[in-house]
Amino acid sequence: MNLFVISNIGQLYQAQALIRKEHLDDNVMVILYTKLNTTILDYLVGSVDSSLFTNVEPLLLPNNPNKFTRRKLVRIRNQYEQLFNSYNFEKVFICSFESHYNFIKDISLERNIELMLFEEGTATYKFLIDHDVEEPNFAQRFKQALRISKNDFKKAYKNSFLHDIIRKSFIIQSIKALFKTAKRVAASLFTMKQRNRLKSSFYPNKIRSVFSTIEEFDELYVAFPNKAKEIFKAKRYNELVSDYSLNEETTNLIEESEALKNLTTESIVFVNQKYNVPIDLHVKVILSFLAERYANEQIFIKFHPKDTKLMKETFAKGISRYNLNAEIIDLDIEVPFEAILKVKKPKMVIGISSTSLIYTEKIIPSTITLSCANYYIQNLVSKKIDKKVIDTLTFHKKILETLSDIEVK
Repeated sequence: MNLFVISNIGQLYQAQALIRKEHLDDNVMVILYTKLNTTILDYLVGSVDSSLFTNVEPLLLPNNPNKFTRRKLVRIRNQYEQLFNSYNFEKVFICSFESHYNFIKDISLERNIELMLFEEGTATYKFLIDHDVEEPNFAQRFKQALRISKNDFKKAYKNSFLHDIIRKSFIIQSIKALFKTAKRVAASLFTMKQRNRLKSSFYPNKIRSVFSTIEEFDELYVAFPNKAKEIFKAKRYNELVSDYSLNEETTNLIEESEALKNLTTESIVFVNQKYNVPIDLHVKVILSFLAERYANEQIFIKFHPKDTKLMKETFAKGISRYNLNAEIIDLDIEVPFEAILKVKKPKMVIGISSTSLIYTEKIIPSTITLSCANYYIQNLVSKKIDKKVIDTLTFHKKILETLSDIEVK
């Protein structure tokens, strides 16, 4: 019996592609969710190809499971143990190799169950780049702690005027900000590795592995096996690219959707990504890029699942302002872009550093892929956006360049 653990639609498609490719039988699907994302659960359950699984189980985790507390971690560990007690698994397939997924590894080792990693996206390869990222020194960490704390005190002052008892509110908010500042300054004395090592010493052995990274698997199923060999140890490295096979309902949705009816093989699609950038600035930079280079082309904007209503509205207003021949792809249910790609086959896909750019190359080689990461980053730098955001963008761009030969403008 095989266990597949997933938490989003992309992982579901990858899992089902793996099962079809390897002709696996007797599979159990566990869908991780929290009370903060229950809306996706019904859609995930509805998107499962029931012919591939003997059982599909939702597993409710505490909210924000990657923000550690001892109580929360003990609960998650116990939930995974109960799951393993309910079945006689021989193989376990997971997408992530950090945080509470270490508990799955621990239980698998204890019970002599094979552990497999299957591709989630470009995040699978992030440690190809990590060793190039310089750890901030103490002075840099200290300055960052003070900068964040300064914002906390500004919020305390601002929020105090939203209450009837101004003085009392300001005092309470300031004390909280002061306490957070003390914690940040103390944390700045140590590197990230040192902090994790110190924190783990206060946790019971049973849950201490949450601070570790899983580095060894029995097998890997990934899009870039040779790259994965540089990160993980495994007995076998298998190539896997999802076929994005669609059930009848999803195929009909794509073919009959009003939002997609004008998308043809002559269209350009921009796949949006969510970063900690003001929405107005993000939309302005993206639409400026498209207007400068593709003003006469038919363009479609595909949103990220986490994009807000405000993001969508801002894009809609910006399209008319820039006089672009562009349409919004806003579907009633979440569908991976790769599934749309497979049906519609547009001539070009543009993004910042989206995983979709890399998968487009593999799924539809005839479709041109382009990253606007350099343009995007340069514009943010000129607007003095937080360096942490710029560093994240640069890091994602490096992953893209490491895994592909996609042109970056």
